[in-house]
Amino acid sequence: MSEATLQWHGEEDRLERRITYLVARLAAANERAEAAGRERDDAQGMMLIAEQREREAVQELAATRQRKDALHTRAIAAEDERDEAVASSAAMRKALETAQWGDHQGPDCGMCPECEGEPNDGFGHFQGCSIGAALAPNAGKALLAVVQSAVRYCEAMAYYETAADGMDSANAQHGLDAAQEDLEESVAALATPQAKEAT
Repeated sequence: MSEATLQWHGEEDRLERRITYLVARLAAANERAEAAGRERDDAQGMMLIAEQREREAVQELAATRQRKDALHTRAIAAEDERDEAVASSAAMRKALETAQWGDHQGPDCGMCPECEGEPNDGFGHFQGCSIGAALAPNAGKALLAVVQSAVRYCEAMAYYETAADGMDSANAQHGLDAAQEDLEESVAALATPQAKEAT
């Protein structure tokens, strides 16, 4: 075999090795490109999930602010109703004090239209008289306790109606039950007759 032929075969071998090397590098580059594409797709998916969670968080924040505003509005309305109830109670108490001994004039004469009790030396209202109970020194406190309990119950009901699922809902139910129990106790205390001499 001539020297030129040997030289040609050697050059051919080098070219084949070069081609093999380039093909291997190309395959590796393709694998890296595919891996990069998968990472890009994963990153885009995570970005979409993050954007969705961000939108949900914004919506939840807006809903929470709306619930807070609604509770604030109801609390203001409840305060106004309480003030009106206290004022009305004072007016009714004054009218009842005037009429507690019937149509007779003066604080030392007359007779209670319900229990027939007499003022001062007549020992005042008898046990179980609703007029005497309403005019008792602690009657105003009992009525105010009922009003305050009603306000707390309304606030608890408003929170329960707007509370989300999970822990908020459980806390709202617990608060509502406690407020209802407090309201029932205050109403029962107001309804309990007390023998007090009217002042």
